[in-house]
Amino acid sequence: MLMAAALLCAFASMSADKANAGPIDYALCDVRVMYLYDDAQRIDWPTLFYLNEEYGCRIDLVSVRDNFKLNHDILGDGENQFWLHQLSVNSSDSGWSQSAIRELFAERYPDIVIGGEVRKSSAADQLLSAIAGLVPMPNRIFSISRLFKYVSSKPEREQPVVTLNGRELRNRYRIRMQTEIPILLPGYHSDDSDEKGLIRYEILSDKLRSGAGQADFVSGIERLRLVEIIDSLFTDGPRKKILTGQASTFIASFGRARQLSGPDRIGAIIDGYRSLSDLYGQRAFDELRSSVTDIEFYFRDLHRVAEHVALEAVGLNWSGRIILRDSPHGPKLKFRLAIGADSPIEVSLDKVLFHPYWDSMVVAIDESQHIIAPHQTFVREYLVDIERSRLESGQPDSLRFSAELSYRGHSMSLTNSLSVWDRPDLNVAFSPDYNFVPSISGLDIDRVIAPMSSRIVITKSKEFADTVKLDLKTPRGLFAGSYRSEHYLPSGVTRKEITIPFSISNLFEKGIQRQTISLLYQGKEVAADSALIRIASCKIDEKIKIGFLPDSSGQLEDILRMTGAAIQPLTDRTLENYDLTPFNVIVIGSGASRNNPSLLKIKSKLHEYLRYGGSILILGQPDDWPQGILPISFIPYRETVQQEGITNRIVEARVLSKPYSISDKNLFSSFYRKRESNSAAISPAEIVYVTKSGGAMLSVSRFGEGQIIYCGLPLMDMISRLNIEAIHLLANILNY
Repeated sequence: MLMAAALLCAFASMSADKANAGPIDYALCDVRVMYLYDDAQRIDWPTLFYLNEEYGCRIDLVSVRDNFKLNHDILGDGENQFWLHQLSVNSSDSGWSQSAIRELFAERYPDIVIGGEVRKSSAADQLLSAIAGLVPMPNRIFSISRLFKYVSSKPEREQPVVTLNGRELRNRYRIRMQTEIPILLPGYHSDDSDEKGLIRYEILSDKLRSGAGQADFVSGIERLRLVEIIDSLFTDGPRKKILTGQASTFIASFGRARQLSGPDRIGAIIDGYRSLSDLYGQRAFDELRSSVTDIEFYFRDLHRVAEHVALEAVGLNWSGRIILRDSPHGPKLKFRLAIGADSPIEVSLDKVLFHPYWDSMVVAIDESQHIIAPHQTFVREYLVDIERSRLESGQPDSLRFSAELSYRGHSMSLTNSLSVWDRPDLNVAFSPDYNFVPSISGLDIDRVIAPMSSRIVITKSKEFADTVKLDLKTPRGLFAGSYRSEHYLPSGVTRKEITIPFSISNLFEKGIQRQTISLLYQGKEVAADSALIRIASCKIDEKIKIGFLPDSSGQLEDILRMTGAAIQPLTDRTLENYDLTPFNVIVIGSGASRNNPSLLKIKSKLHEYLRYGGSILILGQPDDWPQGILPISFIPYRETVQQEGITNRIVEARVLSKPYSISDKNLFSSFYRKRESNSAAISPAEIVYVTKSGGAMLSVSRFGEGQIIYCGLPLMDMISRLNIEAIHLLANILNY
């Protein structure tokens, strides 16, 4: 059954003067759309702006990248209902997709999930497959109604497809794209050369089963299901009637405001907002919050958007700040209230209330009426006596204040949840966040190996200036040396590096262990990071001197330093003007040719270096590797491979056996799914690992007394995950 292309006809029949979606449209729509991508340059912005503007849908863009641990960063443009989620996952963990789903859908499930133009078997593609297998949860109101996936061309077999006119949509939303995308993705540059005419999405799952008559993504989904939700949660009776009435008043008032202007429009918006606030505060929902997971998040989000509409309509700017001061009689809390009325009509501030979290009684701290004249700001500070034990600064909702206002007979209440303590803009991180140390076999239990060190980096804003404290927690058998725990961070600088020495004893357990660093300010933890560490032999002969051209990520230098070998980074000037023969091995990191144009000028020098016994190790290179540098034919290219697609042609190869014996199974343990690697067409060469396409993943090419070793495996990435076989392979190659 082909469902398609109805949008093309729909666009032609649309009214040319249709107003763009505004705050009211966002308040009257609770449809959420999640869009998965792995390359920001390939995001289908025209379709997303269409869904956001035509229907008022909230758009959540989700990117997934590989990291050691789960991390979820959110950047929001709440005014236009666009949210950016940057999700870091540990893909070596078989359950990472379920952990990611729990993190992304903690508040509620989206109604529509769209898989963008993602690479096959990428993390985003795998997450889309995991989402497709979800079943509705009995303790949730919302579930995923439709699941879509981008297709580059019309499918050969008949299946539901939604087709859009990409060129027309891009022209329609060009201004929004130019102004709003940089807010979410700084540095984003639109590539009009890649402009698509038709955009197609295949429907992978449709729980609404609306049939061939479906015109677009949203058909069959109610834009606002507030009344429907109340009807499903409560049995018939007076309570349900009251709740339904409040919801209907909100919807009707906001809907009526669309057709009004001036004071009448503002009055309708305030009436609707007040009804929703009353509904949001009903105790009838308290008993449901523990049994219905997403009810609180749903009402909170709906109320937030409606409050934005009300504040914008009246022209109110409402903010509050808490200042804590010590006095001879104990701590004094000062609440600074600021309300600005950017409106041609005066606003009345009737009450200022304090809502203690430890009591159900509301405390009035100001019951005098204050008239805020048009285009003026009312500012006042209030002293509030609170026991120090009540000041739970770690809880953002610990202290709540509200203001009761009226505007031409219409009343409204604004609430702020404020924290006593403002979290400073501080971060702490291990650099790098992994490490491997030499084996300690043969040592007595009370002996330790030579000290090593971890590098800690603190970053902050330029304005911050104060003392912070570091707290390092180490695994059993790892002993931190003497280090200064307290550090003063002056203003004007944004970065501070600290080196902490450590040693390892025989108590240190085998396998991957974890150490953590916490950053404390005023006795409270404000940032933390963890790093992985394990024992792994990577002995390089003391006679070997290594020169290296750093890779673009910096991992190569970090890893070479962990080996303890004699290393020296090579600059472009060194390559061109100095002798290379002092180095037994020259390592060319991934992408190094881009920063070292002299490689093209020293062809004869490299040939001579190889002829007299030098060794060159080339790590996986991009396909723009400059030709003519090497005395062999070397053409690298990207390839997606899996463990079953890699063959060992020379099982007894020296590079796989000395000084460490390499297990293919353990080396490729992270290739249980397809991974991008850098294969190469090399001739002449003894190819050890080869892909199905014939590309070399590990090879040795002889030239004179020397050799060129190519390793297209993502070796640096594998070592950063502390794959012990990858560490041993690096040692074998450098000792070759």
